[in-house]
Amino acid sequence: MEKVKDIRTFLKGRKETDSAKLIKTASEDAVSQSEIILVENEVQKSTMPRQHYNKQVPEKMKREVGQYAVYHGASAAVKHFNQIYPNYVFRRTTVNSWKTKIKTSKSQNSQDVVFKKKGRPNFLSEDLLKKVKVLMIGTRSAGTAISRRLVVAIGKGIVKANNPKSLCENGGWIELTEDWARGIIKSMNWTKRKATTGKVEPSQQFLDEERLTYQKKISTAVHENDIPESLIVNLDQTPLSYVSPGKYTFDLKGSKTVPVKGIDDKRQITATFAISLSGEFIPLQVIYEGKTKRCLPKYQFPKEFDVTFSENHWSNTEKSVSFFENVIFPYFKKVRKAVGYPDEQKSLVIMDTFKGQDNEDIAKLCKKNHCLLVIVPHNLTNKFQPLDLTVNKPAKCFIKDLYNTWYADQVADQLAKGKAPADVDVSVNLTVIKPLHAKWITQMYDYLKGRKDLIFNGFRSAGITEAVQKANEVFQRIENPFLAAKNAQN
Repeated sequence: MEKVKDIRTFLKGRKETDSAKLIKTASEDAVSQSEIILVENEVQKSTMPRQHYNKQVPEKMKREVGQYAVYHGASAAVKHFNQIYPNYVFRRTTVNSWKTKIKTSKSQNSQDVVFKKKGRPNFLSEDLLKKVKVLMIGTRSAGTAISRRLVVAIGKGIVKANNPKSLCENGGWIELTEDWARGIIKSMNWTKRKATTGKVEPSQQFLDEERLTYQKKISTAVHENDIPESLIVNLDQTPLSYVSPGKYTFDLKGSKTVPVKGIDDKRQITATFAISLSGEFIPLQVIYEGKTKRCLPKYQFPKEFDVTFSENHWSNTEKSVSFFENVIFPYFKKVRKAVGYPDEQKSLVIMDTFKGQDNEDIAKLCKKNHCLLVIVPHNLTNKFQPLDLTVNKPAKCFIKDLYNTWYADQVADQLAKGKAPADVDVSVNLTVIKPLHAKWITQMYDYLKGRKDLIFNGFRSAGITEAVQKANEVFQRIENPFLAAKNAQN
């Protein structure tokens, strides 16, 4: 029998073919017929399919089965309901527990029996959790998009109104995360609804060809003009919404129409970001919508920013010229002075095909200021533009987080003043949100200045870091001629 025990151990995790070979080996070793039968039984067990796991039985069905078992017995209930509900597997021990629950209940009505809930207990009490759900339903009914972050903000606002010291950030025990929000959304039978667009993904061969051409342009410019990393810059325009409704929301499963408040809200500004290969996050250009300076927020931006306006808040050639003259060229001048390069030292700007900057006016302006241009391949900024790859999204998420924190505080304040959760209404008028949004942009800029890892990863993912390294490896890098001339004079 010791052989059989060894065989059982060996069979764990083995395939059926391996088990058959083992039976043959056991036969050749002249073991008894009874031992071979035991081995065959073990083979059959080891190759059996996984046991069927039952679905979670609804509360109403538990009451129905339990009530039937009270009068007819658990075995009869199992036989009866396994035929009625073939998608569920009822077992006698489980049905017995439902039967006992109903028999020992103080209520005469089985519909009042509450079975033990599955899953982890919630952080919040039933009363606070109910307020969260009521406010979520009210917010969604008003047409506002629901996201996990917004649910967290709502939860924090209600907790702050009840007991702010219980929150984790105030030294308490309650930590509301997006995972917690996901559970709340699921418990309400809501599901994600998102608009999709058809887009053909380019072939890998096409991407490889475009990458090589793109990298060759950058390598050639860097090698021929001996351009240092601090003078290689990528810039890009990106919209920043005052209050982003999101591209998706959570709503009841099976909903045919999903209206979202503010889905067509065009209340945005345009920010022009710029980063250098050396890891610098360069001051921004911020474009507001309006015709006069009165449209600008009553907030003091850093003096290095280029804060301006246009009729539709979009960038154009005039705004691009302003950004180059007020931000990019002063940055290059500052770097040249710090390193010791003369004004004639070439620099490199990498940008997309946006017509407001990829035009003759910008080309002449850059040539006059000793700046070379390389254009990101058309429709491939999501592959080859550093800002699109690793910076733009974290910047927007940072502002959204600040908005959600502010929203939570507003909810808490209104609840503290005695408003019912269903009556809470947070105003996002421009007079309120514009100066706050300006402050959040400044905080976002300070945050990204310290995230050099995001900038380095963006240039690396776009293939630019590799292109510059190849320029240094393939060609022997000679001493900068401008520095050489300066040293000779000294």
